[in-house]
Amino acid sequence: MDRPARIGVAQWRPVLGLLEPNLGRLAVRVEEAAADECELLVTPELGLTGYLLRDLTPDLALPAGDPTLDPVAELSRKVPLVAGFVERGEDGQCYNSAGYWADGKLVHVHRKIYLPTYGLFDEGRFFARGDTVRTFLTPLGRLAILVCEDLWHPSTALLATQQGAVGLLVASAAPGRGISAGTSTLTSRTTWNDLVRLFGSLLGCWVAWANRTGFEDGIYFTGGSAVLSPQGDSLIEGDHFDDGTWVAEVDLSEVGRARAGSAMLREEDIELTHRQLGRILEGRLPGEFRR
Repeated sequence: MDRPARIGVAQWRPVLGLLEPNLGRLAVRVEEAAADECELLVTPELGLTGYLLRDLTPDLALPAGDPTLDPVAELSRKVPLVAGFVERGEDGQCYNSAGYWADGKLVHVHRKIYLPTYGLFDEGRFFARGDTVRTFLTPLGRLAILVCEDLWHPSTALLATQQGAVGLLVASAAPGRGISAGTSTLTSRTTWNDLVRLFGSLLGCWVAWANRTGFEDGIYFTGGSAVLSPQGDSLIEGDHFDDGTWVAEVDLSEVGRARAGSAMLREEDIELTHRQLGRILEGRLPGEFRR
């Protein structure tokens, strides 16, 4: 697609465990985005519920088409949007999910695949894992949603772009951790900045990353949402402390130019990867290479 598009990211500090006030926060961000002629708005992981839900998780779980989420659908008539919620799957399990709504309809749902369960993270105790990366068609081209730690695994972004994704919509609740040596920069912020730039430039796709703000249970979430070009250039970056909406103009034609100048996708041998992974899973490689 060879035209500029106005793509936005929004961030806020959710009220833990309460859907209604978070729908209100989403509505404010959508109004801001609409006023700025935004064509797609990405919002944070579990932005409708808060992140550290623990035993509240099943109480907040909703089927993807539940009428309780109708206000999100209505807001998408103003601006197509990505919003994070706790999904009750057909199997009765709870999923950390993000949906894409447009024109009053739920178009696509991604269930978070990689659930951090270490240190301050406890997701594996309360959520089931998703098992699929899929793309979906929009007026801005074919896109894919990833949720937070999904992006820390190179396979997910590669799977998305191998299915034709020209943009990655990343919803996160990334806390601030560690201090980079000799600086005042949080180590976790540096890593996130590196990740979103790397995958955008390596795979020739634009990235819209929305990260929440505020404190929960003493944990600080860093904000700093960003939209990046297919060259990995930051087009706009949100505040690291305050709630808000930021909209950038993305030249969609840059995807083709970026990919023409890079051999990454053109020469990626997914058949080789498939064969090698099959051998690893079948135990046909030496043990030291199967770990």
